[in-house]
Amino acid sequence: MALFLGNFENKLDKKGRVSVPAAFRPLLETSEFRGVVLTPPLDDQPCVDGYPLEQIEAIGQSLAQLNPLSPETHALANTILAQAIKLSFDSEGRMVLPEVVIELAGLTDAVTFAGMGTKLRIWSPERFRAYTEASRSIAQANLERLPWGQGGHGAQGGHGAAGPGWAPRSER
Repeated sequence: MALFLGNFENKLDKKGRVSVPAAFRPLLETSEFRGVVLTPPLDDQPCVDGYPLEQIEAIGQSLAQLNPLSPETHALANTILAQAIKLSFDSEGRMVLPEVVIELAGLTDAVTFAGMGTKLRIWSPERFRAYTEASRSIAQANLERLPWGQGGHGAQGGHGAAGPGWAPRSER
């Protein structure tokens, strides 16, 4: 399975257009749809989640397995599916962000795309830097929950890949 990895900072023009990182585009393009589905985040972070269309369809199928009359199912469907925005890419790999997305993520003149494995997140660069710094201690406290454990295969001492000195790549 291909994953969304890394983070990239791109310019947001006055029309709301932003170039989707080239590294992310193949994960979002299918024969049916060339684009991304955006949803509000479930963890109330000041960003927007982005999924390939197939992933949103799988989420819809998972919701169909739940009790269709439960308030929890309705809340999940409302938050994920009813709020979803399907955006296509133009021939240059750009998308036009609606005002609701720009406002929710606090975007001005730049966008940070953050790879989160099976999804991506759209942040303002400033909010992404603050979130990255704040989440570092949470990640360190939960490192032992990973199958390879503290200090095992792949665990990095020091700053690792997310530490100081690492910056988003600018890409068009």
